[in-house]
Amino acid sequence: MTQTNIYPFPTIKTPAQPVPAAPAAARTAVATAVASAATQNASCQGLQAPDERVAQLAWAAGFCDGEGCILISKQHTKGRKSPTYRLRLDLVQNNRETLIHFQKTAAACGADSHLFTVGRSTSHNRQIYSLVFDGRHAAQCLDALLPYLVRKRPEALVALSYMRTASPGVLPGPGGHPASIWKLRESYRLKLQAMK
Repeated sequence: MTQTNIYPFPTIKTPAQPVPAAPAAARTAVATAVASAATQNASCQGLQAPDERVAQLAWAAGFCDGEGCILISKQHTKGRKSPTYRLRLDLVQNNRETLIHFQKTAAACGADSHLFTVGRSTSHNRQIYSLVFDGRHAAQCLDALLPYLVRKRPEALVALSYMRTASPGVLPGPGGHPASIWKLRESYRLKLQAMK
């Protein structure tokens, strides 16, 4: 049986092009970055071997890239004239064991979290769970995952900059914070919101 070519376009053969080797400087930079990441996360004492640390943190970063939500919440409390700003890292999933594994990986780096059961509605085919890191614990988790984050890396950098520059967790005192602090906190909140 003769096969008919239904695509009348000619086949163009192109010679295989060799893949150029990365410049020595680039290879050195990659090696330095990998070594730096391993050193930076040496504080995660709950993960024993260096290879295990890298593997678990890289897995957690990938999970955060796909399922994580980095935000700065703004809450108005009755009786207070100024709002409250809090950095949060939320991960929502219908597999509780996966969230527990992430929770243990982050806890080994000193980042505590809370696991909640989300109220089930008719739109949920399965039970939903939410893992929440708040304030400095969110920052600790993001700092540990930073070398391995891809999609969420820009958001993590903004969140960590907020923790360094906007004085979160510092009580305003009787005179209150200067207006510049409130303006800075709000600008970080809006910036993270715009990055979604």
